[in-house]
Amino acid sequence: MYFEKIAHQHHINYIKHIDNEVTQYKVLPFQDPDRNHFDERNISSGRIQFLIFHYTELNFNDTCEVFTNNAVQNRVSAHYVIPENSYEYVRFVSLDQRAWHAGVSSFASHQNLNDTSIGIEVVNAGLDLQDNIQKWQPFDVIQIDLCGKIAQHVVKCYGIKPQYVLGHSDIAPTRKKDPGPLFPWGYLYKKYGIGAWLDEDEMDAAAIQKKYHPKCSLPSCLDVDFFTAQLQVYGYSVNSHNYLDCLMAFKAHFCENGLNQRISKQLTYDDMFWIWALNSKYA
Repeated sequence: MYFEKIAHQHHINYIKHIDNEVTQYKVLPFQDPDRNHFDERNISSGRIQFLIFHYTELNFNDTCEVFTNNAVQNRVSAHYVIPENSYEYVRFVSLDQRAWHAGVSSFASHQNLNDTSIGIEVVNAGLDLQDNIQKWQPFDVIQIDLCGKIAQHVVKCYGIKPQYVLGHSDIAPTRKKDPGPLFPWGYLYKKYGIGAWLDEDEMDAAAIQKKYHPKCSLPSCLDVDFFTAQLQVYGYSVNSHNYLDCLMAFKAHFCENGLNQRISKQLTYDDMFWIWALNSKYA
């Protein structure tokens, strides 16, 4: 198998488990402590409440090397790594340990989300140069279905709220763009019940009013202050300095998700509808 060759190359010990034709490799702790890219969770920060998706920007082999290298500083990791076009995945960090995937981050009232999150890295180049044009690279269906199955287990195990299934860009919008606008949040919601999304019968204001009786009405015209306040209600740590980054992160996750093009930097009425509708449904 693909990982077995990489594990041999990098001297990684593992346990192999096959369930429903899906192969999981659990990396065992190293004797050299600097190769263990994890530590104990900060119990005072509270229980696990978040599931965070990333893309690697590296190929699978390089990701395995970076997550297990013998480094004293700048060590990174995630609990899961999902290769491309493969019915196998690797768990680099035990779920009861703190992986180092979120970095400086915040959402709702929570800071430094490594303490309270599970991280899933999906092997993907992210923004890649094609014909001298930067384009987001698509994810393959096998990867996303593995994401859905793993996420179902994690969400059920820890009782994670739909709105707390997030991308790295949602919790660190000034630093990160992953998993990008081609990560299929809607597909994960519709097929696996993962994350926050709007159903087909929730795509207009009248339906939201009838179904959820929101506390406030949707303005009839563009209103930056309203949008910003609604982002804060949802959990984004938005302010006057990072507003544009938060807007772009929100668009990539929701209203402009699935578009392989430059995300619009302008607030649209669709943006306002989505954040208002999501708050009506989940807040």
